[in-house]
Amino acid sequence: MLFALLIILIVLAVVYYIVANRPNTWPSIRIGLRGASVIFLFLALFVCFLLYKQGTAKSDLEKIIPVYPAAKTTSWVPPIRAEQYWLFETKDNLNQISDFYKVLENDPQWEVINGSGNGMLFLKFLKEDIEITLLALRKDDKTEMSYNFKKAE
Repeated sequence: MLFALLIILIVLAVVYYIVANRPNTWPSIRIGLRGASVIFLFLALFVCFLLYKQGTAKSDLEKIIPVYPAAKTTSWVPPIRAEQYWLFETKDNLNQISDFYKVLENDPQWEVINGSGNGMLFLKFLKEDIEITLLALRKDDKTEMSYNFKKAE
C-alpha cells in the first residue's frame, strides 16, 4: 500500500510540474503547481523513509530481542516519547509463539513475566534498563503481534 502511495505521489509531482511549465499556464497558477509538485516530492521522500523503516523493522528489533521467526512485518510505528512499537502477524497459534519464548525464560539475563488466556498472549521481558512487552492476539486464522520497547528511566 505504501509503495502504491509512493508511485501516486511521484506521478502527481511530475504531472503538476509538466502542467506548470506549459506555455499557456498563467504565472500565478504556474507558481502554485510548481509548489504542489515540490510538496508531493517531499511527501514521496517521507513515504520512502517509511518503506525503509518498515523493511528493516524486524532486523532492528532482533538487535534487542529474538523475534518470532514466522512473523511478517505489517508496520513500523514511529517512536512515541521513549517507546517504540513494531507490529507483526503470523499464521502460527499462541502456543507456538509461547513455546518459542520459553528459551528466554531460562536465560538469566532476562526476566520473563507470562500471562495469557482467552485468545491472548502477554509476555513482558525485562533486562537491565530494557522493557519489552509482547502482546499477541489470535484473530480468525492469524495471530497479530505487537512488540513494545521501552527503556527504563
